[in-house]
Amino acid sequence: MWLKERILRDGRGVAALVLLLAAGAAQADPPTIVTSYNPTEVVAGGVFTQTYTLANPTGPDSTGISISGPLSAGLGFADDNSTVVTTTCGGTAVVNAGPGQPSLMVTGMSLATGATCTVSFPVKTYYAMQAGAATPRLESSTGDRPSNFIPGPALTVRAAPVAPSPASPQSVPTLGEWGMIGLAGLLALLGARRLRRV
Repeated sequence: MWLKERILRDGRGVAALVLLLAAGAAQADPPTIVTSYNPTEVVAGGVFTQTYTLANPTGPDSTGISISGPLSAGLGFADDNSTVVTTTCGGTAVVNAGPGQPSLMVTGMSLATGATCTVSFPVKTYYAMQAGAATPRLESSTGDRPSNFIPGPALTVRAAPVAPSPASPQSVPTLGEWGMIGLAGLLALLGARRLRRV
């Protein structure tokens, strides 16, 4: 009797442990956001493409996804408020290029389990620097799970080459007034000698 009760008690404990482990194994990984630049090296004042790549490795199909966040310091949108944002995730993009730090918000995106999608937009640089990506925020109407932000290679902005200043104009050497008189006299003398020979 005592052995039977012990087995039943241990059996319930094992069953509970199995259920707990199964629940832990079934827990979905959070979505990820990777930031990248193309190209990764530009000249100050140049334009490049910044891309957010969203991935939903093991989570449920997600809808109502939104991302928002500032650009890194020293960067701005290439065409201010008319910047075109390209997204393969669907949704609507809003660009804030006003005073302060420019930012981007994209809402209404969807991402199926195991899928990835991208949000890309042109960015301009203001000065030489090396920029790591500012951290974007991701939210979803299905679970609002925190996202893992994965910064890609840093952006390097080199100083624009300085154009050489134009050379100052050099004066062309010319004969002065007395030089011209002397040259005219020499020509007259040569002409007179030639006439004598004839």
